[in-house]
Amino acid sequence: MYFFCLSKHGRLKLSLLTGFLALLCACQQPSTRQSYQYAAKITCTTDIPGTSQTSPGLLPGVYETVINIHNPTYKTIKFRMKVATSGGQVSQFISRPLKPDQATAVTCKQIVSDFGLFFIHGAEGFLIIESDVSLDVTGVYTAGYNGGQVQSIDIEEVKERTIEKVEQESGPDLVPVALPDCEGGRPVCFCDRRNDSLCVTVQNVGDAAAGASDVEVDFGSFGSFTQPVPPLAPGAQVTVCFPIPLGCHDPDCDFQITVDKSGTVIETNESNNQAKGNCIG
Repeated sequence: MYFFCLSKHGRLKLSLLTGFLALLCACQQPSTRQSYQYAAKITCTTDIPGTSQTSPGLLPGVYETVINIHNPTYKTIKFRMKVATSGGQVSQFISRPLKPDQATAVTCKQIVSDFGLFFIHGAEGFLIIESDVSLDVTGVYTAGYNGGQVQSIDIEEVKERTIEKVEQESGPDLVPVALPDCEGGRPVCFCDRRNDSLCVTVQNVGDAAAGASDVEVDFGSFGSFTQPVPPLAPGAQVTVCFPIPLGCHDPDCDFQITVDKSGTVIETNESNNQAKGNCIG
């Protein structure tokens, strides 16, 4: 007797029952993780009667939206967002980082210009936000007469939903690289000191190419500095150097490395982009 099982790649696997003993077919399913999603309504348009600039369902006037996003955690996180319009357009996701307790805003100007969609008379639809941690997301909606002042304002908390997010099976993965022959978990393993500079090596440990990105070194009260990182093929790495700020050695110099600081690369693992470092003396 034969049984068929669908694999994660869509191929059929075959298993044979011999007598009373069965070789069971184990279907491999893509791994998933819980993620959080927010669908924030956006209305970024002007309705002028008697012209082509009208919107079904809206009274004459000017409508603006600002979506506020806050990271309530004590760690730097990445979130991604896309625009889905009422006319059926769906943009690609773009990623952004948020430091601990940091907030950001997405305005109508950004919605129209940053997501690669073409709008004639503004945008209506949803801003879709996804994150591996729970966020605070609030929409601020204003309306007024064309050329006039604000006539109404509304503030709405955007409802959170949990989704099962399928892990990427392939893709780029950028990481900071520890010094050779050093136990990678220790901060001193990231102290690649060359004269008066700290050098950081970034490697793509994924199985797909990574586009251009950046890397930041945060020296705490002595400042933070960012350098560009070129595109990296799978397995490739690059080393960039930062001047060590005066006074950082008091007596030790502590720092934190963050690769892909601007969140431009969608990675298979977004949780391994940081490393704490320490240069002794």
